[in-house]
Amino acid sequence: MASKTLVMLVFVSLLAWSCNCEEDSYGEVLDLVIPITTYPDKDTFHIGDTIWIEAQFNKDIRILNSTKTIRLEAFTFFTDLGIAEISGETENYQVDIDTITEIGAIDYLPLHGALAYPLTFIEEEHYYVFKGAVVLKSKGLFYLFFSTNGRFYEVPFYDHPKLYVCKNDRRDRVNVHYDNPSTSQSDYENFFRKTQVDYLLDLYDYEKYKNLGTISFMVF
Repeated sequence: MASKTLVMLVFVSLLAWSCNCEEDSYGEVLDLVIPITTYPDKDTFHIGDTIWIEAQFNKDIRILNSTKTIRLEAFTFFTDLGIAEISGETENYQVDIDTITEIGAIDYLPLHGALAYPLTFIEEEHYYVFKGAVVLKSKGLFYLFFSTNGRFYEVPFYDHPKLYVCKNDRRDRVNVHYDNPSTSQSDYENFFRKTQVDYLLDLYDYEKYKNLGTISFMVF
């Protein structure tokens, strides 16, 4: 009986130790900020023009609204490029474009009611890098943005040591935000909010628009 009691006490102690691990400084929600640039920085294009997309960012990834960074080695960001024509009353993702890739990859992913172009960053010793482009082939009012579906950081889709607060305690949520210096309040007001797609106006305030690294523009 004494030996059984001892075993039980050891088991309870180990369980308590595993549950009371010290959390890291990032907490249950991890908000990553990925710098990505689109250029040329303008709001009017013509058929045949090219929008370049470039990223080169350190593996010490910035945390949103913080001075903290987190080191992410061998990490997948699940970045999707989205582009839609919004001149009418519905979003049109079946946009006539060509894509160019110089570093990394641009894939093609049909979705229910939409279309995405997954981007693959190349991991170097100290950086993640990507360079590609979209060639515009149709007229209209457009918006182009970057997004990551947070579900990919949940079980069973993906695993990585930095998805855990400590030991086996997985973070509640990981969000990826995109910081594009070409995103502007004026384009948001003067182009994006001119759309007739009512639900977009309800869905996107400027903060969300900005966190997707969005640009809006006309093609003639």
